[in-house]
Amino acid sequence: MEQDKEKIRNSRKRNAVIVAVIFIGLTLYQIYSQDSSNVRLSFDKVKFTIRYQQENIQIPYSAIEKVTLEEVTDTGTLIKGDTTKDYQFGVWENSRWGRYVLCIYRTSRKCMVIETADMRYVVNGDTDQASEAMYDQFLELLGQIGQQS
Repeated sequence: MEQDKEKIRNSRKRNAVIVAVIFIGLTLYQIYSQDSSNVRLSFDKVKFTIRYQQENIQIPYSAIEKVTLEEVTDTGTLIKGDTTKDYQFGVWENSRWGRYVLCIYRTSRKCMVIETADMRYVVNGDTDQASEAMYDQFLELLGQIGQQS
């Protein structure tokens, strides 16, 4: 019985370390993979943050209802934001996601779609593989946070 409790404690400690490594890895990846557009995604213990131009959008993990990995096919119409050589970001609207926040590299067709009760957020990494890894790590992070609650 005591041995089982020790295994559970060790497992929780290992999970906490994994979450910390994911936070650090995703944050460092985003910090060092930016250009002069200053588009940045960051992850901390309680929220996911999207920064571009003058915007600083914070999404508490507790507000996230659904996360999916999808393909960017048609971003739709730009409402407020910009398109650069490397990025598309801002508020957009299309028939697929309605009005949503877009913050993507143009070099990747894969994207992570984060849904809350009142908005969708579409983000990605600079390659399809980076986007898939971000998605997998984000799901792992959300699972770890849910486990610790």
